[in-house]
Amino acid sequence: MLLFIDLNRTSRVFGYSIAALSLPELPTVRATSLFLSEFIRHCSQREEALFVVSHNASDLLSSVLKAVGGGVPRHMLEPMTDVLLAMNKHCPDLLAAGLMNMVTQEGFPSGAVSRTQKEAFAKSVLR
Repeated sequence: MLLFIDLNRTSRVFGYSIAALSLPELPTVRATSLFLSEFIRHCSQREEALFVVSHNASDLLSSVLKAVGGGVPRHMLEPMTDVLLAMNKHCPDLLAAGLMNMVTQEGFPSGAVSRTQKEAFAKSVLR
């Protein structure tokens, strides 16, 4: 796959994609989440993909969880769930570690979410 020839470029493209998740245009967020989901799908097949995802997992989960926590309008949540589902299926250890880290952070992703609610969310995602 052409994308994995230069890991520096691949990592930058992945980082730009994470940043694009916060854009206010639904078509852009859908396209970005599709790219990220497909990229994550290759973690089980390509060592390079796993390397890039593992080095950017905290930024990716932070962006997605902030969106789910109220950072984006509701009509833009579906693409975010696609990324979570892809991580749950293809990188469950990275997702579990990221969610457990999220549970321990005060005020993340929103000050209105209690630790109990975050734990329940993490358990429901990891099923």
